[in-house]
Amino acid sequence: LNITSNGLGVMARDTALAAKGEYVIGGWEIGGGAWYKYQNPSRLTATASGTIFNKISVFGEAVFAFDQDTKFGQGTAGFMYNWKTPEITFMGQYYFNGDESAKEAFTGAYGQNAAIAINFGKILNKKVTANIFGISNFTNETTIASAMLNYNPVNELKVSAGPYIMWKDYNEQPVISAKTTITLGGGKF
Repeated sequence: LNITSNGLGVMARDTALAAKGEYVIGGWEIGGGAWYKYQNPSRLTATASGTIFNKISVFGEAVFAFDQDTKFGQGTAGFMYNWKTPEITFMGQYYFNGDESAKEAFTGAYGQNAAIAINFGKILNKKVTANIFGISNFTNETTIASAMLNYNPVNELKVSAGPYIMWKDYNEQPVISAKTTITLGGGKF
């Protein structure tokens, strides 16, 4: 049987195999896994998620990738806290990407990255909300920050506006613009 001639060899090369296991202990979920794809670095993963102080959700994940020529690590850790009475949610995440091939990628996520978000579920009333978001790559020295005020006068209609600031290089002045979004039903205009 020649599997190359009938296309099965191509399918096998394009297929990835993964295995993952998780265990819950004391309110924490601990996991581990492995990933393999032909001519790609294999990966081993470790994960953990749970709650600290019975209020703050936290998570972490570490990845080690390897083959004969490549060895790199990736990792992330984050948190979320929901302050119920004033309806404010705080979220943050740190991400390290040691994959040097990501240096040239569009996302620019190589190296040290961090993001933070604050969501205000109610400003004056439930129809007016706000969110603040920032993401930074410390290795590439780039940052994006935004603050949006959202107005939802009726179901299916949401109007948002606010400043959008982008630093392409920490040694240069940021590009500052205004962002406006109108969401009608499930679409954006």
